[in-house]
Amino acid sequence: MAFPETNPHLALTGPWSGALHNRPTPAGMPGRGPRCRATALGNDASLLGRREQARLATGRAISAGAVARQLWRAQVGPATVAAMEGARFGTPQIVTPRLGQGSFRLLIADSYQRRCTMTGERTLPALEAAHIHRYSRGGDHSLSNGLLLRSDLHKLFDLGYLSIEPNTLKIRVSGKIREEFENGRDYYRLDGQQLRHPENPHAFPSLEKLKHHYETEFRG
Repeated sequence: MAFPETNPHLALTGPWSGALHNRPTPAGMPGRGPRCRATALGNDASLLGRREQARLATGRAISAGAVARQLWRAQVGPATVAAMEGARFGTPQIVTPRLGQGSFRLLIADSYQRRCTMTGERTLPALEAAHIHRYSRGGDHSLSNGLLLRSDLHKLFDLGYLSIEPNTLKIRVSGKIREEFENGRDYYRLDGQQLRHPENPHAFPSLEKLKHHYETEFRG
């Protein structure tokens, strides 16, 4: 006959009940008595306390971050905040590439031995193939319509602050740079300098296109 404490089908009543609930816990087995339950409750309370402390610490950190953000907004101003927090990219758009632009740049660079035709600069990433008669205004990709220019000189040439005198092939710098920007000392050093000739004779700049630029684009 099985003893009541080992038979799960017997009711735990009578004299066996006390012996079952107060029996010692074997070594290595989890406790079931009142002391063990109290310890478990204490551990739960300690865990809840740590969670509450972590939650409060997180709340304080968030509050401090919010205050710091408000101070930063006040210091830099709304324009800077809008620029930094706004969208980084706009709506995707379809851009129509210029056909032949890559080949034009390579051919112009080779024709001028990868040197700026105004300064002799050889840093290739800073050099661009410029159109004498702008492509956007009906110019073409012919070699005689190209010049290899440093990127800043290319910009000034397109805007009419630089040009080339067609009869002498000398560089001319507009006085508008000084008038409008109170600067341009480095550019005025180029004024009157002779344009470098390309190695490829087919790339020699068109005098007709140079005359068109000098008379219609140059700011004088």
